[in-house]
Amino acid sequence: CRGATDWTAHMHMNHMNIPVTDVVAAADFLTTHFAMTLSAPATKKFAMLRDDAGMVLVLSNFESITESQLPSAFHVGFMMDSRAEVDMVHQKLTAAGYTCDPPRLMHFSWTFYMTAPGGYTLEVQKWEGRPVKPDTAL
Repeated sequence: CRGATDWTAHMHMNHMNIPVTDVVAAADFLTTHFAMTLSAPATKKFAMLRDDAGMVLVLSNFESITESQLPSAFHVGFMMDSRAEVDMVHQKLTAAGYTCDPPRLMHFSWTFYMTAPGGYTLEVQKWEGRPVKPDTAL
């Protein structure tokens, strides 16, 4: 086995499973509005999606839940390159009939949240960075 620094240098978070209330609706939402692709057709119990960066997102409902069991602070985020892109996604989703909080500056990001199909919270944001305090500037 190689040393820890060898394998951790190439480690990336690239897989997540989210329990959702409606797998098919959640998968359709992400493929339609967030450019994710299905690895196989979604079923009532399972869907595997991928993005162009290699992230694998599994949506599951193995226990046939009808209400989200996720903690209130849990959310899935999509980071954008500009405020204009955040605003464009917001406009696209609201035009499609989804209810989204309005974009606003919050925790160093231009961001909005919504409850996505399947019952989990989704955030779209442009990270703007933590401001540098004058007394700590280099």
